Amino acid sequence: MKILAVLSLILGLGWTTSARASMDVTCVHDDCLTYGWKIRDTKSLGRGFVECVDEDCKKKGWYETSMSGQTFLNECARGGCWVEGWDAVDRAGRLLASARCESGGPEHPESDCLTFGWTVRQANGMVAHISCLEHNCREKGWEITLRGAPPQLAHCKPGGCFTEGWRLYY
Repeated sequence: MKILAVLSLILGLGWTTSARASMDVTCVHDDCLTYGWKIRDTKSLGRGFVECVDEDCKKKGWYETSMSGQTFLNECARGGCWVEGWDAVDRAGRLLASARCESGGPEHPESDCLTFGWTVRQANGMVAHISCLEHNCREKGWEITLRGAPPQLAHCKPGGCFTEGWRLYY
């Protein structure tokens, strides 16, 4: 589960530790979806970072280096990470987790992670559902739900989640 610690910040898999801890995420050069983000665990003071593939976290994906130093790739689905979803794979190409964007039902049939949220399925069978707060993950944040666990919240910093960053409370 530790290999997915950094992945947890964006995919919504941060259910592994105490509810009092939090992670602080800061966008690099005020643009997470172009340059990536830095992660700081405010409890352990561990650090991780994310770098966009060819400066394009929207269409290509990102490399994550976890607090333990392991690196893995999040590859965008054909329609883009925030429209269709992404897969997290290790260096050997093994699938670690898969995220798929939700749609807004019959009224809004197109999928959009940053409006309707996403569902994450880990290779070990764990599933998390992420819902955008007020249908606005960009400016408000998201709620993470996992069967049998209390909801966890990611709140955007004042400038917006993908401009300034967010804080994950779990």
